[in-house]
Amino acid sequence: MKDPLLSTKISGAIILSLLVLMLVNFATDMIFDDKHGDGHAQAFAYPIEGDEGTAAGNGQEAVVVDFATLLANADVGRGEKLMRRCTSCHTFNSGGANKIGPNLYGIVGTVSGQNESFSYSSAMRNLNRTWGYDELDAFLEKPSRAVPGTKMSFGGMKKAEDRANIIRWMADQSDTPAPPLPPIQ
Repeated sequence: MKDPLLSTKISGAIILSLLVLMLVNFATDMIFDDKHGDGHAQAFAYPIEGDEGTAAGNGQEAVVVDFATLLANADVGRGEKLMRRCTSCHTFNSGGANKIGPNLYGIVGTVSGQNESFSYSSAMRNLNRTWGYDELDAFLEKPSRAVPGTKMSFGGMKKAEDRANIIRWMADQSDTPAPPLPPIQ
């Protein structure tokens, strides 16, 4: 016997699935997209325990930490864990296949848009930028701001410390790893 409500149940399941996708997309944009930023900065404020309260009254004061310090003290193991979210679009092994995005093995120190087996956006192809630490930091913070017109749809990574960890890990993924920075105290 055929269920007279089957088409209603199917329609409801489809609508519910679309609603869940929209909510996940909205939540992802809120987490990873910095719509209020005023451009890429090289220094970041982190709260530390202080002897005196701040204007906010939370007993902490802000200390400015530059990106070089974060990078020099980066946790490569944490970077490896964080980059796993990138593996849906990129590979990081020598000779790895391109996916939605290009293989990123040996990316640190190379010129943008040069993987001839990948179809880059014209913005990336014409960028002619060497992917140094600061350039990768700006790109990971917000790709669309760092390279207007890029096809990369990733909204960006807000935490500077996370970006430093990933970049330090990426620097090691090469036949000739980028030189590590000495830890800064």
